[in-house]
Formats: sequence, C-alpha cells, structure tokens
Amino acid sequence: MRFIILTVCRPGEVVELPPAEISGDYKLWTLGKGRRKHKGRHSIPLVLPAQWVVRGPLGRSETPLFQKQNGGPLPLPHLNRELAAVGFGEARIYDVRPSFKRWAELQGVSDEDIARVLGMSFVEPDLNTHRRLLEQWAEYCTSSR
Repeated sequence: MRFIILTVCRPGEVVELPPAEISGDYKLWTLGKGRRKHKGRHSIPLVLPAQWVVRGPLGRSETPLFQKQNGGPLPLPHLNRELAAVGFGEARIYDVRPSFKRWAELQGVSDEDIARVLGMSFVEPDLNTHRRLLEQWAEYCTSSR
C-alpha cells in the first residue's frame, strides 16, 4: 500500500511488479510496455521511502514483489481493508491517484507535469522533475499534521 501511495502508480501495476523492473540501485522502476494501460514504457524514480519498501523483499526472480503470505497474488480488496484498518474509513486504494492530482494542482504543478508523473502522457517526464515532485508528495504523505 505504501509503495502505491509513494509512486502514485496504478494498484494493478504495483501488485504485479516483477523484481526485474527495479534498477539495481533501487532508484528507478521502469514499467515495461506490456504492463501499462498506455503504450510505451514509463520510468518512475523511487524516493527513499519507496526504496525502503522494495529493498526487503527484492530478489531477482520473476515472482511479483508484493504477495499474500501464502505466496498468492495480493488482491486489491485486501489493500482497501488495510486502508480502513489504519483509519482511512471509506477511502479506496484507487483514490491515491486522484488525491495526488488534486494535491499537485494545489501546489501549482502544471497539468502537463501531472499527466507525465501519472504516466498519462506519451512524453516521458524529466526524471529530476518527477523525482522532486514525488519527494514533495512523500513529505506531504508522511508528515504529521
């Protein structure tokens, strides 16, 4: 769940994440063409808290990183129950991307940059801009208010 929030990727892309898509230094996740809703690759810089999430379970097999304890695929309804368990009531894991979009708009981020970060643009975002925006998002998500 934390990885979905920190990367603002689609839940289905995250729960099926093969270790080979994560760079050896844990700083970049490159979704392959066949795993995206939109055509083409999409590179996501991993901010430090996201790197911590994948460092533990990362192996170099093709088994998805995020699984149930018995080894089966992680069902998305499970993530919704986890959100409710930590106090987010009716929130759903699919609410992350619209929440990021709204937050970024309030920060004055251009629609073009938001679309690029969300992987909804045919133009790859500048990785430095993308990383900086995800770092600000991570700070917002992890700060106590």
